[in-house]
Amino acid sequence: MCQRLIKYSKLTNRQINQIIELFVLEIPATKAARIVTVNRHSVDRIYTFIRSCIAKESEGQYPTPAIVYTSYHLPIFGILERDEKIFTRVIEDIDRETLRRMIHSNLVPPVVAKTESYNLFSAFILDGRRVYSVSTPNANKFWSYAKIRLKKYCGVSKTHFSLYLKEMEFRYNHRYCSNLAALIKEIMKKH
Repeated sequence: MCQRLIKYSKLTNRQINQIIELFVLEIPATKAARIVTVNRHSVDRIYTFIRSCIAKESEGQYPTPAIVYTSYHLPIFGILERDEKIFTRVIEDIDRETLRRMIHSNLVPPVVAKTESYNLFSAFILDGRRVYSVSTPNANKFWSYAKIRLKKYCGVSKTHFSLYLKEMEFRYNHRYCSNLAALIKEIMKKH
């Protein structure tokens, strides 16, 4: 008997492979469930599992301390560019009101200019919609790429936004990969 792709899953490896292929094609979970003829909640769980594996893999490439954010608002995310790859991280040392004023006025207060985050990141994402770019157009390209793909989901819950953002980071960094499904399966086996 062959090893399961997802431990303790009641779905067969064939069904899981189909779901991974549909995930790569960016098919929403409800449509994927109809295609594979399984429950939508099962597909949702597998999609979330894939996204969490991708997030763990991303953290392994550029490690930072994990931050659990339990607020009404989405956290502020920073976009970092290293070796032509994009990484996203939660920002804690810049206040959201200060960033809002920076977006509207295009002026950087001296307090913010001295923070580690401002000097490290290329751009900041506020409330999952607005982006404040510091230096590089690549960050704007990534955010445009991510926004187009996030619109397909007709709204993303605040609890899962960071996973979706990690998925977009992964897709952007591997947009020229010819076999994304095989790469995702490899990542899933690691985690």
